[in-house]
Amino acid sequence: MSSPDVALSDSDEQFLRGERGPGAALAMRILLAVARSMGAPRLVDIESAHVDGCLYVGPVSIDYVRVLVDGDARVSVPTSLNVGSIDQLHPDRWNGGAELATNARTLMDLYTSLGCRPTWTCAPYLLADRPRFGAHIAWGESNAIVFANSVLGARTQRYGDFVDIAAAIVGRAPLAGLHTDEGRFGQVLIDVTGLPGEVIERESFYAVLGHLVGQWCGSRIPVVDGIDSATEDQLKAFGAATASSGAVALFHVVGVTPEAPTTTRAFGGRPPRETVRVSLDDLRRGWAELSTRRDGTLAAAARASRRGRVDNGLGAQRAKPRDGRRLLAASVLAKVAHGSCHELLRTRAARAAIAQRPDAIEDPGDRARGCQARLQDGAHGPPAGRRRHFCTY
Repeated sequence: MSSPDVALSDSDEQFLRGERGPGAALAMRILLAVARSMGAPRLVDIESAHVDGCLYVGPVSIDYVRVLVDGDARVSVPTSLNVGSIDQLHPDRWNGGAELATNARTLMDLYTSLGCRPTWTCAPYLLADRPRFGAHIAWGESNAIVFANSVLGARTQRYGDFVDIAAAIVGRAPLAGLHTDEGRFGQVLIDVTGLPGEVIERESFYAVLGHLVGQWCGSRIPVVDGIDSATEDQLKAFGAATASSGAVALFHVVGVTPEAPTTTRAFGGRPPRETVRVSLDDLRRGWAELSTRRDGTLAAAARASRRGRVDNGLGAQRAKPRDGRRLLAASVLAKVAHGSCHELLRTRAARAAIAQRPDAIEDPGDRARGCQARLQDGAHGPPAGRRRHFCTY
């Protein structure tokens, strides 16, 4: 059977005819429209889904999901949920209006009634049941998509709101793009072999490089050559940045990520369409673009020497005085931290700055101050078996 140009299985036809309920039929119609737009010859089974549409953006968010719920739809694969618009654990800290809070909570409840797990996380790859290598999945959330494709070797397109839950309900995805072998080969070579090793070893390097790569590549697939090893945290920072400044959904790091044992394999035996040789000047530009804060409260602290010079790993910069004190420039990026404050508290200079100016730490300041207290108790640090510490504050 086909509809009209996408070959359908018997189960697909049952969904389309409404035999699984009107809500599931709507989900299948949406997924087929996406498949046709992508030129997919057929659909493929998925093993999990991650839904980004649970963040309230307006009445249409509720209207759409209510139709699915009223049509007796249920997810057919394990489905996690991205962040919602409100913090259900700390409702007293809500600064928005009552109507928005009510709508956001309604939307979150509707998604859980579809059978989705109330995980409320933008990092589903940190959950216990992360996708296996080669698994077809349907994930929303840009940083999760690029991590799943690149670091885990799972296969997903960048599925947006409404499409993600449709795929979760029917348990299928269009066999096109990053779901295919052909669609996963690299396109742009990012050559970092000319950079000093001490620069590549810095945590901030990955977020800065990712910021630049996203600008250079857009939605194309970059292949990075010249990094001998990288932790998952570093790859996460790199991927999140590429997906923020660009629309990267998959990257390869030669000799590091699972689908790039060699440059030749990463490009599928073809020459790159473009080669970018990264220089220190490129990195300095990227760092400057991401570090525009020159006054106000501190969001993060960087290492500084006694001479008041801030070390960003790319050349020291003079720290500006504020209220008679030296201001430590913020060089630990949100994309690097992203749930971790170990890097923030790792150096004595950073810890001293926090101790002297606790009032200068803004959100996620509560987390930083909490970790400072744990640090004083000797309880803070990377747990055994992990290179980095993910803080629960």
